[in-house]
Amino acid sequence: MKLVKDGDRYIVELGDDFSLDNGPDPRVAFGKDGTYAPDSKLGALLHLTGKQSYAVPPTMDVSGYNEVYIWCEVAGVPLGVASLK
Repeated sequence: MKLVKDGDRYIVELGDDFSLDNGPDPRVAFGKDGTYAPDSKLGALLHLTGKQSYAVPPTMDVSGYNEVYIWCEVAGVPLGVASLK
């Protein structure tokens, strides 16, 4: 996973090698130092595998985050965490 600047906006990109076994209601969001940030959701995970992109709202300050979470909204647990590049 990486955070890419595209003009005046940011995009979270999941690579071709992204894979999630399964999990109910997965969401893409940010976190920092092992702590999920519930106010940083970017949306529902589109696919369980493969390359995907998620736009970061222009009002969100990405400098406060160093991780991307795949978060199970129903159970309130992480399904996956990756450091931002």
